[in-house]
Amino acid sequence: MGFYGDPVMRTTSIIVIGGILAIAIQASSAEAALVANWNFSGYNGDDRSIGSEMGADAGATLTVDAGWSDADLDAVNGNVLNAVSGTPAGDAIQFMDSANNGLGFAIKADLTGFMNPVLSFAYSRPGNGFDDVDLFYSTDNATFTKFADVDNPNASAAVKTYDFSAINALDGDSSVFFRLVLSGASNASGTAEFDNIQLNAVPEPASLAMLGIGSLAFLAVNHRRRLHNCPAA
Repeated sequence: MGFYGDPVMRTTSIIVIGGILAIAIQASSAEAALVANWNFSGYNGDDRSIGSEMGADAGATLTVDAGWSDADLDAVNGNVLNAVSGTPAGDAIQFMDSANNGLGFAIKADLTGFMNPVLSFAYSRPGNGFDDVDLFYSTDNATFTKFADVDNPNASAAVKTYDFSAINALDGDSSVFFRLVLSGASNASGTAEFDNIQLNAVPEPASLAMLGIGSLAFLAVNHRRRLHNCPAA
């Protein structure tokens, strides 16, 4: 009797396949987890490399472009827009001066074991501030691909959210970069403030392919043993 001709093996196969499909459905609906977060609590206005304050990637960093002078970076009062639940308003990072149009900052994070990243943050500016911001991503910190325009024409605080789930190259990568480039400030007093930057992602499921192969291999071995132990007719 063939592998699938055996009703017991056929039933077992259906159960295994059903289990794999159940895992796939559960994985697709898994909730995102916090990978990195910056609410700039205690930021001194001078540091160019700022570590994540909470999240799965303790080594995640935000790096300000070297071109910003100390005079054009500052810490200002923050808010709770886009803050992690239970996190009080801390500080925010402020960028200043139209002379710095074209500069920005980058976020580096390790997405090993994660997929479908989502980047969000609170962004505000005055009327003369940086109102033209571009968002890029990279996996090598050399070649960046533009993902979105992060413009804020209303000169008011707003939460911006960007879903990178369609960018498969970021899934599971150990060195993912997100870069924001600021432009549009009209004079030396023009500013932009960023606060409560969150990077969330969905934990990757166990490899369904390996699970399926392992399960079917077990069935095949078990089937051969049964045939071997079955007395001859």
